[in-house]
Amino acid sequence: MSNLTRTRQQADSLLSGPREEITNTITHALRQISADYQIRAKRAQYMKDPVLWARERIKTDLWSLQGDIAASLVEAKKTIVKSCHSSGKTYLGAVLACWWIDVHPPEETVVVSTAPTAYQVNKLLWEYIRKIHRNNNLSGTVSETAEWKSDDRDTVGMGRKPADTDMHGFQGVHRTYVLVIIDEACGVAQTIWTGVEAITTSETNRVLAIGNPDDPNTEFGRIFLHNDPSWKKFTISAYDTPRFTGEVVPLAVAQNLISKEWVEDKKISWGEGSARFRAKVTAEFPENSDENLFPTSVLLAAQDLSILPKSEVVGRLGVDVARFGKDKTTVVYNLDGLVEIVGSWEKVDTVETASRVHALALKLGVREVRVDATGIGAGVQDQLAQLSHGNYHVIGMVGSAASPDLRKWRNARAFWYDTLRAKMAAGKVSLPNFSSGIDAKDQGTSADQDAKTLFEELEGTRYKFANGAILIESKDEMRARGFKSPDYADALCYACADFDVEDPLAALQPGETRVVDPFEMLGSPDFIISPV
Repeated sequence: MSNLTRTRQQADSLLSGPREEITNTITHALRQISADYQIRAKRAQYMKDPVLWARERIKTDLWSLQGDIAASLVEAKKTIVKSCHSSGKTYLGAVLACWWIDVHPPEETVVVSTAPTAYQVNKLLWEYIRKIHRNNNLSGTVSETAEWKSDDRDTVGMGRKPADTDMHGFQGVHRTYVLVIIDEACGVAQTIWTGVEAITTSETNRVLAIGNPDDPNTEFGRIFLHNDPSWKKFTISAYDTPRFTGEVVPLAVAQNLISKEWVEDKKISWGEGSARFRAKVTAEFPENSDENLFPTSVLLAAQDLSILPKSEVVGRLGVDVARFGKDKTTVVYNLDGLVEIVGSWEKVDTVETASRVHALALKLGVREVRVDATGIGAGVQDQLAQLSHGNYHVIGMVGSAASPDLRKWRNARAFWYDTLRAKMAAGKVSLPNFSSGIDAKDQGTSADQDAKTLFEELEGTRYKFANGAILIESKDEMRARGFKSPDYADALCYACADFDVEDPLAALQPGETRVVDPFEMLGSPDFIISPV
């Protein structure tokens, strides 16, 4: 029953009553009708103008290119965006999710989001959605498990991460107004894209895919590189953002955008021609998905660097244990960034290897010995723990362990290598020099050859992106393209890795146990691998 009909009925029942009461009833009803009309008119305006909705409804200003992307959702069925680092892309996705739910009838509406990992679904896009909802009195409730329910308990929003092989992971989603947001889209499997297509067949449905162009060999890459005409495409380069164009935006917006200082730093540390610079700064796909991690210019600068260690600093050893006949067990000494290769040998058993490393540890007075604890290295780690007698900590290094931030580094090995590169670029790690005349016929001194091998291993280290996170080429992949195991580079990474040796488990001997208060571990990164 409409407000007008209800008012007429009320008026008819009051015709015999006092004129003033009839007049008041009609006036109240007309005001309500006018208010309802204004709400409908405003909602119709908001449906066609998400930028206006953001400004008036949640007090957020979208800068120009963000506004163009938002406007695309009004007309285009599918919108895709490749973006630089820190362009506000995930926040924009959250704003548009809230806009979609706020302007459409709840019983006919749903927003579905996905991303490469469950963490990215819940802790990135939906963290923004929860904040926007909480701060702006939007209808319904948003849970900590990435679900939005209307006041009538209809599900109007959800975040999902189906298995990469499950193209039916979104089955059961049927509404008149469906918006699917694919966040960090370059890392989303092709089968998930197929599942998204299956639930957005109606003309009133929309898809927004947004991410960094890390890998051309993905569905995200195919859409751009093959110019798929079914998608409306946008690119957000760092140079398109307000800090570079001079577009006037609120200070709170500008502070969260990519800065000129950050870009200049990456020009030096990554190189303008590198895959990472293209993906994270200019928002262009690299020519291939693999790239050398250490620019030659950075390695040469590290060779020329002179470091004077602080007097109070105690050194540490990094040890990579040989697995095969032609590989070498390698020991690298790090004293406050001053690096020296202090041992390398082959065809020696684990007992002798442990004895040699122990002797070096005592001679150099190190505080830590960090050993590759996978495969044969685990035996060396155990023996060193027995030999140390409290003179130094023995720390096992497991490259496949979790990194401090899985969004940036796929595993601990990627974190160690990438932070080593960053330290070199910042002038905090030196490399040993070797004679420039070394060649295949004239091997030079043993120290020269060790230094040259380290340089070549670092120079040949490749990386790629896996779900948007850096992943270092595996040793098996290196051998497949004709390169030996990176014994020297791994030992250097172990010696230079950052973590707190005062992990409460670090001093344990093999077989020992200890009850640990969880709060004692809060300051210890999860990439510390202790003796077990």
